[in-house]
Amino acid sequence: MGELEWWDVTATATGIVEVPDDVSVTLYISSDEPVSLEFMRGLPNDKIVELHIQEPVVAASFEAITHLAPGLRYLHLVGTDLGDEVLPSVANLRGLVGLYCLGNRFTRRGLRQLVVLQALELLCLEQENLSASDLEFAARLPRLTRLTGMQESEMDETELARLRAMLPWAEVV
Repeated sequence: MGELEWWDVTATATGIVEVPDDVSVTLYISSDEPVSLEFMRGLPNDKIVELHIQEPVVAASFEAITHLAPGLRYLHLVGTDLGDEVLPSVANLRGLVGLYCLGNRFTRRGLRQLVVLQALELLCLEQENLSASDLEFAARLPRLTRLTGMQESEMDETELARLRAMLPWAEVV
């Protein structure tokens, strides 16, 4: 299974791993080669509160993260180069509070699926070529307080002003 890491404890895990009731897990997945996420189906679905996926993953295996929906609150997709095909799975993670997407290929059509993430408070979308129109769905996220990553989108000041007007209650940076 690999290595499980807590801020104050690091443990190597092999075979079946029992996580005490009072412990939550942050799981980091990083590899030079595309990683299949199918192994997640064997993890406790209520213990992993934060998941960091860095670098390439096998997109066809991405649906396996929905197994973690009961406990998952923060999802980081960094440098994965994923496209819209994974967003239905992300949309099934209804308890997400924070979603960090850096270096992916999401489109307006795909991003609209995220409107169902009604618990989302923080959304970071760092990718090129996003416009205010691409992010209109965010205006229907009632708990959103912060939208970040706009410096990577190459929006001009007019587009940023339009986005801020759509989200007057949220910090847009």
